Amino acid sequence: MSSIIVRHADSGGDAPDQLASWDEGEPVPHLTYGRMQQHPAFALAVRTLAANMIALAAADKAAAGIFRDAGRYVAAMCAASLHDEGITLPRVKQLCAGFGILSAGRARALLIYLRYLGYVRLWRERGRDGPALYAASPAFLAVWRAHLHAALDAACLVEPSVGRLIARLDDPMIFATLCRVQMEGLMASATQMPTETPFLRIFLQRYGGSQIAWTLLLQGDEGTHPTESPLHISFAGLSRDFGVSSMHVKRLFADAVSEGLLAPIVKGETRFTEAGRREVSLLYAAQLVRLLIASSRTLRQAV
Repeated sequence: MSSIIVRHADSGGDAPDQLASWDEGEPVPHLTYGRMQQHPAFALAVRTLAANMIALAAADKAAAGIFRDAGRYVAAMCAASLHDEGITLPRVKQLCAGFGILSAGRARALLIYLRYLGYVRLWRERGRDGPALYAASPAFLAVWRAHLHAALDAACLVEPSVGRLIARLDDPMIFATLCRVQMEGLMASATQMPTETPFLRIFLQRYGGSQIAWTLLLQGDEGTHPTESPLHISFAGLSRDFGVSSMHVKRLFADAVSEGLLAPIVKGETRFTEAGRREVSLLYAAQLVRLLIASSRTLRQAV
């Protein structure tokens, strides 16, 4: 699975270890996000993250399904964080609620969806011993490990010593610790960062929106910030690539223009507005910072 990932990072074996300098406790200081945005590798790291996620989804239809929107991703992440103790619906509901974007009903539906994919299987029926208990399948754990590898490769461009964690991802203890720490960190981030921003609502929380967002971040030259490049929009192409209707794509972009994220689309061309650039830059800076913090905490706890 990992062979499909687009990689630009080295192992970091000889690099100075600066991981701990990114972890200043909770809540994360806003200056830390600014530090990420000003890092010379930030633009390439964002592009690499987007490219890796698209490559992984293209290679595995089931993986593509859980990358469709933020709700599916959060449900899968919660399941991954519980894989070493067993997955229950009440615990998934509790964790999902902490992110503020999933109702209890949708958490249930997404657990059923993960079972449909073959990513979780019933381990124990509901009874006197408690709620039904599910186990993560080897296929799910392999996909989630590949996804973490892909994300960490992007973070490695900013802090090469992340390579020390990447080299140990096959260790079950390291993998389980990273799954738990990543979930805890992103939950903490949900209480610090706004969850009702236009980009989150319009792109990341709509079906196929996450994948559409990644394609936008890959346009333009590698040396430029992803939000500064002119954007070419093909409604038919995005519809075909991500299995959504052209009308769905048109509505998504119409709302992005209406909410001030994008300039009006003229002959298939647009660009991020200043407000859109600020929001997208902060969001992906936060994602990369959280990956560095999770890497630091995982390596520290696993010693």
